[in-house]
Amino acid sequence: MVLRDDLSVDEPATTALRAELARQRGPAELFDFGGGIAELKARCKAETGFDPPQPPTFAAWVRARQGKTQVVSHVNGRQPVSASTETEYTGEIPLPEPRAK
Repeated sequence: MVLRDDLSVDEPATTALRAELARQRGPAELFDFGGGIAELKARCKAETGFDPPQPPTFAAWVRARQGKTQVVSHVNGRQPVSASTETEYTGEIPLPEPRAK
């Protein structure tokens, strides 16, 4: 939007600016979600100033429930223990069901 010195909208200049920006951009897609995850993460630092988010890690009991690792034992009724306690998320893993109280 182009504003005059009195802060009113300069409609002809605004229309011309929008036309120029649309020409530079090219045809707009019906839905543009900004690209895939890898593309978004690659642009994250430049666009936001923040490092890209890290993939989630899951405790051994979550992976065991999904068949990703074998549970060795329980320690004092706490979470299962396995050789590895974290893994990088590589696909769809549904959330575990809540524990019965």
